[in-house]
Amino acid sequence: MATKRGDQPDTTDSVDFAMSRSRGTAEAKSLLEWQARLVETQETLARADMRHRYWQIISERVGAILKLLTGFVGILFLVGIAAFLWSASQAKGMVVDPFSVPPSMEQRGLTGAVVASALLDKTAALETSTQSARAASSYENSWADTDGVQVPYTGVSLGQVRREARAWLGSETHLKGDLVQLDGDRVAISFRAGKSSGRVEGANAELDKLMDAAALKIFEATQPYRYHVWLGRNGGTHEQRGAVLSRLLRSPDKREQLWALHGLALNAPTEAEYIAIYERALKMQPDFLPALGNLSYGVFKQGHEEEGLRRLHVSAVAYRKGQFDYNRDNSDGVALTLEALVDGMEGDMQGAATLLREALEKPSDAVNNAFRPFDAAVAYAHGLHDFASARNILAAAGMLDEAKVQELEKSFGPFTTQRQLRALATGDFTTQVEEYGSQIAFFERALATRDERFTMNDLLSSIRKFRPEFAISLARAGRFAQAESVIASAPADHDPSLRARALIAAYAGQGPKSNALFAKAVARTPSLPAAHLMWAEALLLRGQPARAAIQAQLANSKGPKWAEPLKLWGDALLAQGKAKDAEAKYAAAAERAPRWGRLQMNWANALWRSGRRDVARAKLHAAANMDLSDADTRRLQLMWVKARAQAAPRR
Repeated sequence: MATKRGDQPDTTDSVDFAMSRSRGTAEAKSLLEWQARLVETQETLARADMRHRYWQIISERVGAILKLLTGFVGILFLVGIAAFLWSASQAKGMVVDPFSVPPSMEQRGLTGAVVASALLDKTAALETSTQSARAASSYENSWADTDGVQVPYTGVSLGQVRREARAWLGSETHLKGDLVQLDGDRVAISFRAGKSSGRVEGANAELDKLMDAAALKIFEATQPYRYHVWLGRNGGTHEQRGAVLSRLLRSPDKREQLWALHGLALNAPTEAEYIAIYERALKMQPDFLPALGNLSYGVFKQGHEEEGLRRLHVSAVAYRKGQFDYNRDNSDGVALTLEALVDGMEGDMQGAATLLREALEKPSDAVNNAFRPFDAAVAYAHGLHDFASARNILAAAGMLDEAKVQELEKSFGPFTTQRQLRALATGDFTTQVEEYGSQIAFFERALATRDERFTMNDLLSSIRKFRPEFAISLARAGRFAQAESVIASAPADHDPSLRARALIAAYAGQGPKSNALFAKAVARTPSLPAAHLMWAEALLLRGQPARAAIQAQLANSKGPKWAEPLKLWGDALLAQGKAKDAEAKYAAAAERAPRWGRLQMNWANALWRSGRRDVARAKLHAAANMDLSDADTRRLQLMWVKARAQAAPRR
């Protein structure tokens, strides 16, 4: 008989088989309850284990973070220690120790620390008053750090730790000295600083003056280059300054030798010596800032513009980086000046003017402080035809005070006058001739009389700088023969003089000669716009506007931020009857030089010719409110007469 399938459990497990047989009994029910309690207990244990594991993970993560923080703090501590030790190793200043004084003076309160402090203050005052490109040294006393925060468990202060580290690792010079009572109510102050020493004597009643003299000797012994600069600003002779530099040149310290060469170059009698000295310095130290900057500027002053441009770029980058013993403000100011020169050569007149204005905010030596306001003013007047901004710069610098300017001129020679600035802004060539002629005459007289305020190199460089502008102004004023005479002795490889010769030839009616000279000028300065610009002027003067437009376009391509090429391009187009095209060039030029009155007048002419007469009248109004030369003022009046006549109704 077959067994029913539903009566058998669907498993081969003995427990399941037994449960199947005991289904519905008390034993089966008890077992099931026990299993339920077991499962519940296991779930509770599992949840507890999960909570434990969760907090264990958090604990491990917090521990890892704490370990990282501990390591980071340790690294910071080590970095701090390393920085502290490095700083100590760089200590190069002078530390003044208390002087030895007689007991009788100590009883009166004139202790060794008091004497040392007074000398320290006087020496620091000399340093502060001496404006120099070289960074100042540091002066401090040796007792100021003896108190302060105590290092735990050592009994010493942090200041003492700092002092000991600087003494151990650095190269500070300790200044020691004595104040001695002499016979006859006289005293002597002697000092020793490294291998240098000095002594001054005087009456006890004039102790303060005696300390002034001692401070000056300390300044000379501890900062000889800056002392040489101080001599130059306080009546020292060339011989005295030269003696200081000669001693520095024999110093075992290479940096002192380099700065001595810098001082000798600045006082070199000729340009050849000036350049040779700086080349010698660069062989010793290829990145020595004063040599890099002044040699690049020297090449620029020689008129070698392409080479000068390359050197100026390199020097500006170096000055931006700075150098440890070069005054930071001075370094930034020189970098701005060099960058402005580069911008001016490349035709970015707004950029050049802005940089020179920014350089005014950088404190520098007496020479730069005197000339920078005038350099910035010339950039606005000559480059942007903006006399108002030029005058504002001089006003802000206090250079509209004639008495102040005259006092400065006693030391530095003539500055650019307001009359000259206005002439540069408006194209008043007659006034430019007078002003440039006056400046050149001053330098020629100083050269003839061996004026001790200037080196021969300074005078020759100034004459060479102004001669091309003087000759060009003479030619534009119609004085061709005198212009040729002025430029005749200029070096053949002086790029501004070469352009001047080419333009003068055009004004004198020597077309082929002018073209040949301009072609040479372009070949010598292939990346610069100036030669193309003057060639455009020459061709327009000779009645060749189409060729003038080509040269103006080339000038614009090499100096796209310069208003002058665009204005000349517009003039050339207008001369060809292309008034609409000329308008566009004048508009672009006005964006670059918005205060240029003559440009506004030419723009009005183009607008009038293209039939836009209301806009043309607006440009004439604009020109009337800008600075104009006398000739342009008369021309503007004639344009107004014509405009009113053509606007009047016919009867």
